[in-house]
Amino acid sequence: MQYLDLIYTWGSWTDFTNLLRTLRGIADKHNLDISNVATRWVLQRPETCSVIVGTRLGVSNNAAANLQVFTFELSPEEIGVIGEVALGAG
Repeated sequence: MQYLDLIYTWGSWTDFTNLLRTLRGIADKHNLDISNVATRWVLQRPETCSVIVGTRLGVSNNAAANLQVFTFELSPEEIGVIGEVALGAG
């Protein structure tokens, strides 16, 4: 429920699914996971110097997948599209 509360604090369920669709389209273009694209978008924001990527010790190991975030950069257009959906601004 805590994640659903966060979604509704940010916007609506429709807004969230639009964001996921946007991230999926960009992820497919780069042949990456949605989480890589979202993390890269945060890293490319000028006010961000780092991100903390969660993992569940002993449950899953996504280290190799998480490192893919350093293999690409988002184009200015991609950054703008994500920003428009996520923040209402490019």
